[in-house]
Amino acid sequence: MEMERRVLPKSETQFRVLTEEDGKSYLEGTAIVFNKRSANLGWRDYKVYEIISPDACNGARMDEIICKFNHDINEVLGTTWAGTLTYEITPNEVRYKVELPLDTETGRKVKALAERGDLRGNSFEFMPAENGMLWREEVEDGEKVNIVTITQFEGVYDFAPVMRPAYPDTNDSISVSKRTLDSFNEFRAQLEKPTPDEGTQEPQEDKQDNEDEKVLRKLKYRID
Repeated sequence: MEMERRVLPKSETQFRVLTEEDGKSYLEGTAIVFNKRSANLGWRDYKVYEIISPDACNGARMDEIICKFNHDINEVLGTTWAGTLTYEITPNEVRYKVELPLDTETGRKVKALAERGDLRGNSFEFMPAENGMLWREEVEDGEKVNIVTITQFEGVYDFAPVMRPAYPDTNDSISVSKRTLDSFNEFRAQLEKPTPDEGTQEPQEDKQDNEDEKVLRKLKYRID
């Protein structure tokens, strides 16, 4: 399944390591923040900002979330289906709590990194619902900007404490699905309807396909 990825910087993640009476250690952090505008996602030559609605999780599939260090499937920290990962949805955010597997190298490593303050952010993977995006254009300081509100997730699939969250200074840490790009293109097409004398120009559909391929390549994120 094609999924999207976003990241929160350390200042918004609020990591905490807890050791409870049973001797188990847990990592707490913020995965998703509501009603806060993102940094510029920078699709093609447009300025694009994203806001996640507090209602986005309503009805979304959130029963099979994995918590992985750096999104690496080989460094699993916990899962919702095993009960080792839990989360709480509040009016402002989604907070999670994962039981660190201290009998593994990954669990011990993440605990040490969190306690030392080395973790630099938290990322999550999701898919917006088919009709779960509302777009608008605004003018700020004389410049047009595009703002999308995610009103509904189809599902949330991954929480990940990460070491290299380039976002919000660059868009190296995001990935965007074809569904979102199609929604954005439809929105822009409504604002930029071609005039009759543009008939001799390159077909818009072919030109858009080429641009989309460039965007998807640019926004593709992998952690080595």
